[in-house]
Amino acid sequence: MRGQAALIRCEKAIPLRISGRQCLFILSDSLLEAGGRETKPVELDARIELVLKQVTAILGGGLCRLSSDTLTPFQLDLVTDCKHSILYLTDANAALIERRGVRDLAELEKHLYVRGRDNFYPGSDILLCVKGDPQTAVTYGFTSRNEGWYQEESPRFSLMWESLPSANLPLDRHLPSDYLLDQSESKPALYDGGDTHAGVDASQLPTISDAEPAQG
Repeated sequence: MRGQAALIRCEKAIPLRISGRQCLFILSDSLLEAGGRETKPVELDARIELVLKQVTAILGGGLCRLSSDTLTPFQLDLVTDCKHSILYLTDANAALIERRGVRDLAELEKHLYVRGRDNFYPGSDILLCVKGDPQTAVTYGFTSRNEGWYQEESPRFSLMWESLPSANLPLDRHLPSDYLLDQSESKPALYDGGDTHAGVDASQLPTISDAEPAQG
């Protein structure tokens, strides 16, 4: 999926699950953007779930952005589970997860569950940004986190690419070959004692050319 867009945008949050394996996302925005709800969900297990494994995501707006306001004060629980993935935020000031319109930080932490293992975050080291209003924001980094809502093994923040595409090249013309890892690095993104390579295996993707229109 590539282009000037978010993968999914919901005016009002609905229960959903985004599951991806061996995928490449090149997006100007986030994978998911969802507004608030007027009422609490009836279903006890209603939530937003993002499950990624061996995914390379080039994102201008972070992984997800959830919001609420006085007219739609409720938001669904967010559960993420990312493994062996590369989540490259092209804006160093962007957060992996952004939550807008929060009135009670302690309450938010009861509805947020971030899980991960052996992921790379080469663009930004901001895990979470919480905004109560446009003038106030609290940010959380990945390091020294011991809250119950965050459990991640071995997050890494440096990665060597073979050759990133030109900044002037439209996103819908980017190719899997533009995001290959530098093979001169000793075992790039290969974990100690493991055999799972981080990010997508380009050979698993459909063959496309820079002359083809964007998919999605």
